[in-house]
Amino acid sequence: MVGVPKYDEAAIALAAQRLTRGERTAFAAACAERLWPLVERYAATIALPSDSLRGLREALEAAWAAAGGHADRLALETAKAVAEELIPSEDDDNWVFESGYAQNGIAAIAYAIDTRLRDGVQEAVWAGRQVYEAADYVAQQRLDTELLYTPELEEELSNTPVAQAAVRSILEDLAMANTEEAQVIRQRIISSSHGFASLFP
Repeated sequence: MVGVPKYDEAAIALAAQRLTRGERTAFAAACAERLWPLVERYAATIALPSDSLRGLREALEAAWAAAGGHADRLALETAKAVAEELIPSEDDDNWVFESGYAQNGIAAIAYAIDTRLRDGVQEAVWAGRQVYEAADYVAQQRLDTELLYTPELEEELSNTPVAQAAVRSILEDLAMANTEEAQVIRQRIISSSHGFASLFP
């Protein structure tokens, strides 16, 4: 890739629009899978009950199955509800730094399921946005964001290594969704997700 990649949501939407329903779902599931190790980190930090973490994993697996064409609407709606129920809120008493990761990671699971349910382009784009927002969350912690939020600061945030890695990952997932079967993508993302997560403190 030439030059510095930038997060361009309009371009992502255009690319997602060219994908089939299953391919869009695979892209969205890939975004959620990249964030999964961060969800696990959050779960360990707050001692999330094991059945809740298992429910989230099952919801992500349901998204992957749907990407491969195995979609039961009721089961998907149930899985989505499980994920949405477990998205942490900033008003929670047990909010920790890792809760920010979980907000994005769990939301990505819900959006991946919704991509299949609604056959939506926007839902897939929102799943991709979670990857970038998780990286932006980290970048803001590392920079002096007490300063006025300006285009210059936004540029600085987008040029951080974690933000750059997030954009490259989103673009790679879009490209894979266009050329590979869902289960092939799943295995590749699982293999690389811990490396991606290592960029997050």
